[in-house]
Amino acid sequence: MIPYRLHDEKETLLFYSQRLNDDMSRRIIERGRVRNQHEARELAEFFGRALAASARSVKDRAGEAAHSYVFQTLTTTLTACFHLAGYPSVWEDVTGKN
Repeated sequence: MIPYRLHDEKETLLFYSQRLNDDMSRRIIERGRVRNQHEARELAEFFGRALAASARSVKDRAGEAAHSYVFQTLTTTLTACFHLAGYPSVWEDVTGKN
């Protein structure tokens, strides 16, 4: 399971999966876990796209501090998710974070 620390984390991921028309990532988020390396890579790449879309969003700038905090906690949450699922190298390859 994805070990969310904040309720807003899941809601933020679902918001961006809809905004970016990413059905595969939405299904992974709703299920709460990645099942294989392909899904792990998809979710990691989606997170990068969501973060980039967030940085460009005028709406997000109004609540920038709170939104930035959610993405910071999401980085920690998803790092843990990938380690627990056995795909830490996928997360590190895609995001450059370990």
